[in-house]
Amino acid sequence: MSIRFTEKPGSRNTVGGESGSRVDLFTLSGTNDSEVAYFTTLANTALFVVAAGQILFRQDPKIDHQGHDLWNVEVPYGRKSKESVEWRVSSSTTGRTQRITQSKNTVKIFGPANPPAGNKGAIDVQNGEVRGVDIILPSTRLTYEITWPAGVVSEAYILFVSQQVGKTNQNAWHGMQPGEGLFSGHTVEQGSAQKRVMRFDIEYSPTLPPTAIAGIAGVTKRGWDAAWESRVDNVNNGGPVKPTNWIYVERVYDEIDFASVMGF
Repeated sequence: MSIRFTEKPGSRNTVGGESGSRVDLFTLSGTNDSEVAYFTTLANTALFVVAAGQILFRQDPKIDHQGHDLWNVEVPYGRKSKESVEWRVSSSTTGRTQRITQSKNTVKIFGPANPPAGNKGAIDVQNGEVRGVDIILPSTRLTYEITWPAGVVSEAYILFVSQQVGKTNQNAWHGMQPGEGLFSGHTVEQGSAQKRVMRFDIEYSPTLPPTAIAGIAGVTKRGWDAAWESRVDNVNNGGPVKPTNWIYVERVYDEIDFASVMGF
């Protein structure tokens, strides 16, 4: 008699959130050997699944003998991996150009006495307009290389991951505070040992601690949030520059749980 492995109605009951889980239910028939039933279960179920927007790993299957050659099979999935998953990280840092309009502080002023007041650290002020200056900032990319066991990574999972590019980390992840990591791309390779190698590129931008900018104290922002200055006409005191009255911090990227999506 051939072995049949059939999914039951009511299978794939899923719970989301930090304690995400899924339970798959099957009926196995055609053998009364518990070892054959166990390894048939492993061969016919995935090492991990994508459920509730995260990766859930296969836990220990439960196989109940119902008599003769019939078995009830329960395969739970959870967030903790029980399989052999290897990862390593490499990083590179280069300089990127960014235009700024405010200095950290004015160090010196040369020229006649009584220079124009009211610039508040604005850079290159001409006829009341702030032109700013280009500076070099560190740009750090971390590449995480994950080696999965054979048969783990499916095309559906690869497509799922590709839709997460351009999102930041919702939770603290590998030393990065929320909002400091930006998922910028990934690649996939099939190795000679039939293991699947995936590479995730993460761009890092540190959180801005409380800082005074243009005389406004306590400005903070998460790494990849965008900050911009709102300037108004200085009509009250006739100062030389339109002053910065407000600094806005904007969320410009969607967020995901990196650990759930990438599996490490």
